[in-house]
Amino acid sequence: MNALAEEKGFAVRHSGRVCGYVNRCPHLGTELDWNPGEFFDIAGVYLVCSTHGAIFEPQTGLCVAGPCRGASLERLQVREQGGQVFLLNDKP
Repeated sequence: MNALAEEKGFAVRHSGRVCGYVNRCPHLGTELDWNPGEFFDIAGVYLVCSTHGAIFEPQTGLCVAGPCRGASLERLQVREQGGQVFLLNDKP
């Protein structure tokens, strides 16, 4: 990837834990969110790809159903402090 290229990321809280990921589905490379900032299924249990419905575990990024089953979202290292979430670096 070009060092000057910029990718979008997102952070979610699930079961009290904050996790960050690059906003790119491993199947087609499209962004996951249905609407800006909406990543979870209706039950709030899984992350869902807006393009083809792949389902990801929020704490691991692992795809558990859909065309990219077994692949994972690219994790971002994040830290929560004082109610804010900070990106530690651009790669784990």
